Amino acid sequence: MSTILVGLITTLLLVIGLVGTILPAIPGLGLIVVGILFYALATHFASISVTTVVVLCVIAVATFIAGYFTSALGAKMSGGGRYSVIGTFIGAVVGLTMGPLGMIMGAVGGAFLGALYESGSVEASFRITGASLIGLLSGAIVQFVVGAGIIIAFLVAVWV
Repeated sequence: MSTILVGLITTLLLVIGLVGTILPAIPGLGLIVVGILFYALATHFASISVTTVVVLCVIAVATFIAGYFTSALGAKMSGGGRYSVIGTFIGAVVGLTMGPLGMIMGAVGGAFLGALYESGSVEASFRITGASLIGLLSGAIVQFVVGAGIIIAFLVAVWV
């Protein structure tokens, strides 16, 4: 495969991946990992080491997993109890089966139902749900920053 084509495909995957860290319909960090793996395999690891690829992929996977917990953490920090946190987490996981947007809706719905069950107060449930949503959005921002950092590290590894 030509060097130009490898570069174009890699760039496309990295750019779409970075956009996907913010947009829920695109698997952002996953595409960044695919872009790095594609480049490394297509060039036979000529300009990037296996160790660098593994480290960047582990960082991406750890950040992706942490993103699941930010929404539940938001619910907990706003006064939500056990059921609010469990509802947020279960809602996110179940919602993910309906796509990335489903994950957001599931986390928010789970937080609301868990908080409502726990407190019996609609007002408290909305407060906890709002904090859960803020936690989810904070996770997206962290994924964007980490995704950008991974791309920069990849470019440095390849070009230096």
